[in-house]
Amino acid sequence: MNFLIVDDDADMRLTLRDMLESLGAARVWAVADGNKALERMRALEFGRSDVVLADWNMQPMSGLELLDAVRTDRRLCQVYFVMITGDAGHERVMTARERGVNDYIVKPFELLALRRKLGTFLPAPRGVRG
Repeated sequence: MNFLIVDDDADMRLTLRDMLESLGAARVWAVADGNKALERMRALEFGRSDVVLADWNMQPMSGLELLDAVRTDRRLCQVYFVMITGDAGHERVMTARERGVNDYIVKPFELLALRRKLGTFLPAPRGVRG
């Protein structure tokens, strides 16, 4: 299972990587823009069990434009796509839902919130039996 972080802010990429790795994610990738994200997903043959966490506000390709590109690519359309945004307004959330986002996370967020959103994609916490 692969996790791909897409954010133009280097600090946010590092923070998310650290959070995912602390939750047990082994294969975490990070890129600075949507074009690089598409290249990485295609190179790694992303599929149904892989996760993309993308910031909404990026240049030159926004997270929403990346979502559109992923959902229209027959090889990538099954990835689990999480939008990260500082704006949880109803209109923005509805736009992302209509375009096929699986979930969203509102900044700022904590480790527990990330675990709740991605729990089915992460290993069980130590000492917890499924």
